[in-house]
Amino acid sequence: MCGWDLGEPGWDPSPTYIICSACSAEAGVDDLDERRAGRYLARWIGEGAAWGVPSEQPAEWSPSGHLAAAGIVVRRRDVR
Repeated sequence: MCGWDLGEPGWDPSPTYIICSACSAEAGVDDLDERRAGRYLARWIGEGAAWGVPSEQPAEWSPSGHLAAAGIVVRRRDVR
């Protein structure tokens, strides 16, 4: 949902219920439809787009760089 590579598909063709290390979205729960996915992503970004699983956060990761690489355009003030 946030563009992070999960290492496996979130849907295949049914949901795999894998949880994204970056945004903590769960495939099959937070992305059941486009509207729900959009609300989840907007909330995550609005709360600062913090990495979901700190022990798995890459050393050089930044929310703005992550979102830009995923093609997600946000206002600079929305991410830390």
